[in-house]
Amino acid sequence: MSLASAVLSFAVLAALLTVIPGRGYSARALVGAHPGKRPAFATALGITVGTLLRGAAAAVGVSAVLLASTAASTVLRVVGAAPVPG
Repeated sequence: MSLASAVLSFAVLAALLTVIPGRGYSARALVGAHPGKRPAFATALGITVGTLLRGAAAAVGVSAVLLASTAASTVLRVVGAAPVPG
């Protein structure tokens, strides 16, 4: 898998996770309950951008650890393959 493909896959997953109700849902609901679309849109945009940036930062950090450590990469492969029935 190329770096561009991995980043694109991660971005799609992060976007999907952003629309799932979570901590930001209550903020969007409270602001959205007031009249006017502008504050609700600004809140949703801020939460979305923050979530995507946090996810990208986490992905870069995990990638750096996996590139630097062969042992961490091996552990991740073994743990990731463990639930796969064989």
